[in-house]
Amino acid sequence: MQVWEIYHTDAVAHAPAIGGEYADCKGKAYAERVVIAYLHRYAKQALADKNYAKLSRIHNGGPSGHRKRATLKYWRKVEKALAAD
Repeated sequence: MQVWEIYHTDAVAHAPAIGGEYADCKGKAYAERVVIAYLHRYAKQALADKNYAKLSRIHNGGPSGHRKRATLKYWRKVEKALAAD
């Protein structure tokens, strides 16, 4: 899920109940909890709106990732994967 250590630290600071260590991100269930906590911190409205473009771009590029041109390529990959489901 491309969870970097700083991302993990940020998510756990926002939601300490997650606990665990960065190495735990190798497990899918734990990594999902970290991602959700991160997105709750920086993209709460996008979660409520199910704005997958904004969510994926923030996940990929940080809190202001939805404004970065560099995250468009990642969003296109996510969009393609969503369409395949």
